[in-house]
Amino acid sequence: MMMATMMAITATMAAMNPSQNISKDETRKEAHTMGEHLEDLEHEAVLAHQNMLQSIPRFALHILCDHSKLQEASAELTKELKKGDLDVLVCVCVTAMIGLLNIYTDQNLKYSWKRASEVVAKTQGSGTNHA
Repeated sequence: MMMATMMAITATMAAMNPSQNISKDETRKEAHTMGEHLEDLEHEAVLAHQNMLQSIPRFALHILCDHSKLQEASAELTKELKKGDLDVLVCVCVTAMIGLLNIYTDQNLKYSWKRASEVVAKTQGSGTNHA
């Protein structure tokens, strides 16, 4: 797959600079350098994700794995919401949380917490940075 990416980069670079006489070796070298840069970025992203996971307290990870507790929390939030005595802004937040819990705990969907959060954010018209 990396070779296909490098070939695509090479073709793009050739199309962007038709007036320049770039040798195939130079183009391959630049594509290889870009490929190495992409690999470095991917490695940095993996490290950042690992660091993020390490910063989450263990009890939070334990709770996220307990789907039955999360389903109970969703049911309790639904009861509170149905009472109708919550502020409008609180209702919006609680509704989003109920949706997140329902999507995350659905065994058929098998979404991660992050992916479920992204889905809820998109349904509310927000981007993934809001998730």
